[in-house]
Amino acid sequence: MGRGWNAALLLPLILVAAQHSYLGLGVIVQDYVDEAGMRIALLLMIRFVHILSAAGALLAVFAVAFGLLG
Repeated sequence: MGRGWNAALLLPLILVAAQHSYLGLGVIVQDYVDEAGMRIALLLMIRFVHILSAAGALLAVFAVAFGLLG
């Protein structure tokens, strides 16, 4: 992961995996949660968690790629 091409290819993989996971969980919530308020709250929470996780993963890849972690 510390080499240029590996890090460059890992970045879009992280983004695509986060989007795929977000869409899948969103469909599950929309299908199985009946109350509208709870459904909206869960969808917002899922979006927040996925954005935070993807950002953390991207920062970790940048840190390793540029040698900031040792």
